[in-house]
Amino acid sequence: MEKTGEKIAYYRKKNGFSRQYLADNICDESTLYRIEKGQQLPRLDILKEICMKLNIPIEYILSDNDEAELISYVQKFKRLCRESLYQLDFITLQYHYEEAKNFSNNNPLLNNRQFLRFLSWIEAVLYHKRDQNPEKAEILLRKLIQNGKIINEIDINITNSLGLLLLEQNKLKEALRLFISSYKALENSPYIEDKSLFPRVAYNLACLYYENHRDSECFDICYRLEYYLQSNHLFYCAGEVRYLLGILHKRKNDLDIAQQYFDEAVNIFSFERKYAFCSQSLHSLAEIHYLKGDSRNGELHVNKALSIADSINDQEISNAIKEEIKHTIKQYASRL
Repeated sequence: MEKTGEKIAYYRKKNGFSRQYLADNICDESTLYRIEKGQQLPRLDILKEICMKLNIPIEYILSDNDEAELISYVQKFKRLCRESLYQLDFITLQYHYEEAKNFSNNNPLLNNRQFLRFLSWIEAVLYHKRDQNPEKAEILLRKLIQNGKIINEIDINITNSLGLLLLEQNKLKEALRLFISSYKALENSPYIEDKSLFPRVAYNLACLYYENHRDSECFDICYRLEYYLQSNHLFYCAGEVRYLLGILHKRKNDLDIAQQYFDEAVNIFSFERKYAFCSQSLHSLAEIHYLKGDSRNGELHVNKALSIADSINDQEISNAIKEEIKHTIKQYASRL
């Protein structure tokens, strides 16, 4: 990114802006095209307006080595945060957050609006998950949402987190509205750096569609998710998607297809060592066998589900899953 135009193009895509959107009220779209391609140098007034719209200091465009180091740091920080969030490792996430805050305080050029919003989003996640303070997290997340507009990647992350928080409070209508808005923003965004963002938002929306018996919309998103995960060589939420497709087909009484998806979910969750999900999938698989009149395989799978439930560290979750499994055993034993 040695050229001014390349830097402008980089930050435009990073913000999820089209060339037309960035050029609006600043210059002709054709002018911006020539600037990005290095065919024309921007006037200083145009450059200032572009930087204001991109929410970055003009120094990011005009500097060289320092700016490149800052970009490298920001990318590393975001990658580490994503890994911690995926692993639900909030202790490590706290460490990365504190390190980034200190680095930001010592590097004034890093204090651009989008990076500070990213830091605030991580802070809200920590309030919610580490401190178990959803009220404080909700206040911060609502503050970060700007006039209800969802334009770029950080907007989508913030809205998705708020939607999850509202789900826990059983505020389903507002959560659904936020997930739909985030999903539409993803579809309209020309550039998303975090490849796990689409599956996270899409899966949350699909789950709400399932709860609201909007099965056709749920199927559509799940199949899109399957294609997206395969085409981007991602494993993120692959087991969850297959489990959701399994319960969808079970609801339609497509038991053979449901069994196939539950089998796949069990294999994925076993590989990922997600024991709670694995036990639930085995439980669902047992129900399929019982419904098909195969009591031997039904009993085999409930015993496996109970065994794996015993290995779950969270005793409350373990007991809840085991109670559901025992209820299923009694339910189908009475039919035999």
